[in-house]
Amino acid sequence: MRSIIIASLVVWAGGMSQAATAQDLSTSNNSLIRSGGMTIQEVAAIFDAQGYDAEVSSETELSANARAYEFNVLGYNCNGVNRCTEFLLITGYDLPNGFPLEKINDWNVSQPAGRAFLDEDGDPFLDHTISVSGPADTGAFIEGLILWLSALHDYNEFLDQHIAQA
Repeated sequence: MRSIIIASLVVWAGGMSQAATAQDLSTSNNSLIRSGGMTIQEVAAIFDAQGYDAEVSSETELSANARAYEFNVLGYNCNGVNRCTEFLLITGYDLPNGFPLEKINDWNVSQPAGRAFLDEDGDPFLDHTISVSGPADTGAFIEGLILWLSALHDYNEFLDQHIAQA
């Protein structure tokens, strides 16, 4: 009987611990959104330090050119002073005949970075999200940017290959 009570207490305590952890994470995420993150100007400074062009177009958006690729950076989960904890890097291609959905699906199944999709006209897009908790996450942002640029390079080759086959 004693082992059943102890086991029940362990299970109950474990459940309470998980609930507390989930609430702590939720509270922590809300705190980060309110006080953490980066401004789009801080992101533009990262691009500048890496030798890439970035032009701020709004409080939460910039246009970038890196390694001859043009794309936009959009801030999400931003607080009242435009500090954002998520940045979406996105680019699209206007093709005269669109692009096959099955090829986009092939890309998404085989690639760990860079989510591909088609717009309403069948034009291919690629995006990637970088998460930051504050200005000290410059290194994390740079690593995400490197991953994005690699995916962007591979995606351009993928598109060229499949457009040539069509």
